[in-house]
Amino acid sequence: YADGRINLQYADHDAVRIAQIMKTQEGLLFKEVFTEVLINQQATRDNILRTMSEFLGQASGDDVVVIFLAGHGLQDRQTGTYYYVPHDASSDNLVYAGLPMPMFQEAVKRLRNNVDKVVLWLDTCHAGAASVASRAVNMGEDLAVALENASGQYVMSASKAGPDMT
Repeated sequence: YADGRINLQYADHDAVRIAQIMKTQEGLLFKEVFTEVLINQQATRDNILRTMSEFLGQASGDDVVVIFLAGHGLQDRQTGTYYYVPHDASSDNLVYAGLPMPMFQEAVKRLRNNVDKVVLWLDTCHAGAASVASRAVNMGEDLAVALENASGQYVMSASKAGPDMT
């Protein structure tokens, strides 16, 4: 993070490793795997939205899009809006540098016009507060089987909604 007081130790490493792991599934679970990783200074609101539009916008019908967000998340006390905190954002400039969930949801909706299957993997504080419409995956359900047999949007979050931290 630009504000060193809020740096995380493993978020960038996790993003790189997940892309590498997805790539190992090329020819196995997936015919082809294309990745775009934004870490540290690259992970701004504008770059995230641009990548969702330009890179992920190339996906089509039978493709599976996986979006992994790792970092801080904050819920605005005044509005209740959940924000993903990109590299250059903090609680001081959240309104104009943060990525509000409604804006993120709009970008996902645009993807869903062309792509049948979207997996959102949210590893952020308060990720459970992000009310993203999705198909629920039951406990113990094999995600690969669920993706093959259904269409929709899947959300995996590493945390649940909780007390506001702003």
